[in-house]
Amino acid sequence: MHGYVSDFAIADFDNDGEEEIVAALVMSKGASFVLKPKSAIISYDLKIPEAEENQ
Repeated sequence: MHGYVSDFAIADFDNDGEEEIVAALVMSKGASFVLKPKSAIISYDLKIPEAEENQ
């Protein structure tokens, strides 16, 4: 992805009880009629899965 992060938050975005980082990504600005603005909201889980012990 290209662009820049205009804002972010740490929250339970999908209401599963685990926190995610949620960011607003601006990929292009719509400064004229030629360019249409493009943006996206992305989220990533912050919980690191626990390693299973080999027995």
